[in-house]
Amino acid sequence: MNDRTKNVINIFLFTALLIGTLIANIIKKPDEVSVSERRKLARFPKASLASILNGDFANGFSKYVRDQFVLRDEFRSVKAFVHFNIYRQKDNNNIYIADGSVIKIDYPLNEKSVQNAAKKFNTLYEKYFEGMNVWYSIIPDKNYYTAEKYGYPHIDYNKMIQILTSSVNNMIYIDITNALSIEDYYKTDLHWKQENLGNVIDVLSKEMNFQTKINLDNYTKNVKEPFYGVYYGQSALNIKPDRMIYLTNEAMKDITVFYFDTNEFGEIYQKEKFSGIDPYNLFLSGPAAVIVMENKNAKNDKELVLFRDSFGSSLAPLLTEEYAKITLVDLRYIDSNYLGKVVEFTNQDILIMLNTQTINNSYMLR
Repeated sequence: MNDRTKNVINIFLFTALLIGTLIANIIKKPDEVSVSERRKLARFPKASLASILNGDFANGFSKYVRDQFVLRDEFRSVKAFVHFNIYRQKDNNNIYIADGSVIKIDYPLNEKSVQNAAKKFNTLYEKYFEGMNVWYSIIPDKNYYTAEKYGYPHIDYNKMIQILTSSVNNMIYIDITNALSIEDYYKTDLHWKQENLGNVIDVLSKEMNFQTKINLDNYTKNVKEPFYGVYYGQSALNIKPDRMIYLTNEAMKDITVFYFDTNEFGEIYQKEKFSGIDPYNLFLSGPAAVIVMENKNAKNDKELVLFRDSFGSSLAPLLTEEYAKITLVDLRYIDSNYLGKVVEFTNQDILIMLNTQTINNSYMLR
């Protein structure tokens, strides 16, 4: 076969590939969401003279093509492999691997956001908590335990804590950073493992004067696997999935859970949601504005109002040993000015417990 024939064949194959890809993208039905990335994908933009002239249509079409491209996930995997293993880059789209864990860079520190969080805490105290026992704690993200060690940019955690402790009034800060390590988090997800929260509960117990000794060794470990966390899809790498463990005991069978969002009673662990778009929603059904858990067999009549983000979903079930009633509030989904119409504040314990990523993006708190 001479060179001319080879060139003709190469041109033909390349042209066929282009045409085939074009046809495949034309006939492909657009996806609404990316399961691997857990986000909505761009839709075909509406065309109008104004959107064409001001460039909105072109920008929207560009996003649509990137999101709906055929074999998109496969190409993302190839790109990530080349990025890490051939170009030897330290991260890919702010995702890196350290100590066998997939981690997303959170940087830089948004001091105004931290100050806004402190202001929100103070406003809540003045409006609802005055005279009560109030604590707050910050849950470190995985970068706290890896970023400096491996040379990745990270927020200034000491500065974050300093801003909060100097600005938040009438509340006691509980430091749990030394009660955790990178091993206490899922490797493919941002969240902590419920079965590893013993040290955190010990710290809370000491600071908040728990009357009950909560021992996680007394719980049954129930396994769900494979668990593909939110960072699994974002990394686009073939990483070994986690296994999810949720803890139960006999007392949990008598705990009632009321979900204000749906106005229904439900289970602590929504096991059917493990096979949904976010398996972590197994814990208390995932995002919800207000949830009330009541333990009629509690050894005391203490009540707790827990202001939380998603991390609190796996912690709260374990605190039902100490509290007869726990009200979980997520200010990302309910306006704090409306809160008094849903939650009656009397003389409960109050705990505000949020992840550093939430504090660094506190304008989502309403």
